[in-house]
Amino acid sequence: MSIEAEIEAHVAAITEAYRETVMGPDARIEGGARLWGQFEDAVAAWRAKPSPKRVLAIIERVNELTVAGLFIKDDSIVKLEYEPRQAGLEGRIDFRLGLDMGKAAHAEVKTVQPQTDDSDENWEKYEERRQHFTADTHVIVRKEWMGAQLFGRSFSARSAFMRYTLEFEKRLEAVQAASPGSGCLIFCGNGIDWHPSQLEDFADFYRTGKHRPDDSFGDMERHHMKENNITLRRNIHSFGCLTRGHSDLQPSRWILPVRGPPIPCA
Repeated sequence: MSIEAEIEAHVAAITEAYRETVMGPDARIEGGARLWGQFEDAVAAWRAKPSPKRVLAIIERVNELTVAGLFIKDDSIVKLEYEPRQAGLEGRIDFRLGLDMGKAAHAEVKTVQPQTDDSDENWEKYEERRQHFTADTHVIVRKEWMGAQLFGRSFSARSAFMRYTLEFEKRLEAVQAASPGSGCLIFCGNGIDWHPSQLEDFADFYRTGKHRPDDSFGDMERHHMKENNITLRRNIHSFGCLTRGHSDLQPSRWILPVRGPPIPCA
């Protein structure tokens, strides 16, 4: 089967699995038509001019649909809105959740799909950066075994966690002023380019203000934040993780909230 045929088969399967869920007469989501329309727009753009970048755009929309499906099935969520308008604010946050006990939350979904080549240039970047690894931690990669690509994707994923967090913090602060509620940032991946344990390291740092001793990127991130005068607002209540193979209809892993394992006592 060609790549094009595989994508069309996946689009058909997603349509069967999710269209009625977000668009049907009994759909438990407001704004579902907008969510579905964005998926259709991504598919139409790919059909008009197929490219890897446009495939990634479809993956992003499917991840949003998958998260919406999980929220819809969650009995603790009594009201669900997709990209609700907020008076006086530019831009929107993906989901507003009305929770039981009268509480509310805002959730943003971001797909992290690091694309890094296995090149000599990227291997040189690895050799430059490994001097900043946290003491007594080791990243084991070999140049002849796609080392540049494996490290590059891990590094790029960690950078994306920070970049999307800073963006969401700013937008969340503006939204919370008009519509109080906790904030949740959900990262989606395919389970290969980055592992949930990498998000655990970042989530624990965000929550506690201290990097875990087993966080390979801890010292590097601390140095980067200092050099670039980065200060976190820490107004995000929790992080979520969704892992889904690109052709899967359901996630292989759904973690909310994300937290690392206990740190053993010395």
